[in-house]
Amino acid sequence: MIWRVLLLVLTGQIWVPVCCKAETSEPSLGEGKEGISLLTFSEDGLEAPEVATKSPLGHPEREPGRSGKKPRVHEGSKGKMEDDSNRQHTTLPTAAQLTTSTAEDNFSYIFSRLSTMDAAIHRLNVQFHSMDVKFSQLSQSVAKLRAKLNDNEDIITSFSEMSIRNMKQIGQLEGCLKGKRFTRKCYLLFLHFESYSSAQQLCQSRGGNLAMPADQQEYAALAQYIRDALFPFNWPVWIGINDLRSEGMYLYESGHRVSFYNWYKNHLVSQPNGGATENCVSVSSDDGKWWDEDCSRRMYYVCEY
Repeated sequence: MIWRVLLLVLTGQIWVPVCCKAETSEPSLGEGKEGISLLTFSEDGLEAPEVATKSPLGHPEREPGRSGKKPRVHEGSKGKMEDDSNRQHTTLPTAAQLTTSTAEDNFSYIFSRLSTMDAAIHRLNVQFHSMDVKFSQLSQSVAKLRAKLNDNEDIITSFSEMSIRNMKQIGQLEGCLKGKRFTRKCYLLFLHFESYSSAQQLCQSRGGNLAMPADQQEYAALAQYIRDALFPFNWPVWIGINDLRSEGMYLYESGHRVSFYNWYKNHLVSQPNGGATENCVSVSSDDGKWWDEDCSRRMYYVCEY
């Protein structure tokens, strides 16, 4: 019965004051009667128990609940019931309270996680901003370096051009000081073995070209200079005449056609005789005669300035 009362209290269907707890009364041993405790409930709370005693014949003799006398309740039982009621009220929350508390905890956890993520995103944005600033500064530095590099390239180009001009001027001075001067030209013999194309490039790097005698008088002076430089030996020397553009049509390195010829001829050999395989002209140092040679052959060369 007590547990039924507690169940009704927990479900909220009835309210029982702490001071009004009931306890069954025990019959006396001398009377030989059984006591039955009945708890009655009213709208105001728990009322006194009704105890009906039966005689040996089964008829009730007295009803203490209706006689106006209050039933006796032991102090120990009363304190125990008060403790149980207080424990139920304090330690057992309702299902709605549990659900509300769980929902609040979940929302609190979600909001805390969202706040943490928002702080992390803010830190990332700050880091991205700082990286963007650094990248912009780096781009500006690279642009400045490129501008300086372009300036340096221009300076280097100008120095290179100046150096080339100086080398040509030095070559021209060297050719006229060390070589043979004739009218407006200077000839200088180089005792280095080079192919025809390499010899022409070296002469140009010194501000000249392979020797191109414009007429027989100039060639006579050039042949005498070569003979004197290589005497008593006979060496072939490159001069600036070839038929590389068209077979049989000999031109100077300047592109002008040759106006005279001094080919070697005798009863056994007649120059030119190399055909398409021999397209560059060399001079014999002993007699000054022309020979057509393979342009890849390496020999001495003479430059004019």
